[in-house]
Amino acid sequence: TAYAVTQAWTLASGPDGLRTVYAEFRDAALNVLAISDDIVYDTTAPGTVSSLAALTGHQKVTLSWDEASVGETAALEVWRAVWNQGAGLETVSAYPEYDDLAADHQPTQPVSYAAALASLEWDLVTSLPDGTETYVDNVGDRGIYYYVVFAIDLAANPSPASGLVRAKNYHLGDVQDWQTL
Repeated sequence: TAYAVTQAWTLASGPDGLRTVYAEFRDAALNVLAISDDIVYDTTAPGTVSSLAALTGHQKVTLSWDEASVGETAALEVWRAVWNQGAGLETVSAYPEYDDLAADHQPTQPVSYAAALASLEWDLVTSLPDGTETYVDNVGDRGIYYYVVFAIDLAANPSPASGLVRAKNYHLGDVQDWQTL
């Protein structure tokens, strides 16, 4: 009989907290090795990131927020979408036409972390350590960008999405390389 290096199993449902897991290993001579270990069973999502704000800059957007679960969060994930050209072009900016395009599309807030993962228009920009409350997104392509932030806890449970914000990464009238014009 071949042995697997790993084995997955589902723990019985119940309250979050400390659990003890047990395993037994038996060889061909019927020798048994019994082991146990304490684990933290965690099915509770961290708190939602709040007060997400976006500040327009030249080829950048500066984001800030308040983290609800400092010390309980493994990472903060910043997700971005762009006002785009529609189906099949979900990541292509509609700049400078925006609502003049027949199929333009303004992103909507993902209803869950799973929805963001499955979306063609939402991209994970960065994963930041616990306690981080600002991020500068250096986006070169002009556009109107939309952002949400998810907190991810130590058990990989995602929070609900923060509020949706949007910002341009350009100022009206700015040019890409004004010194050579």
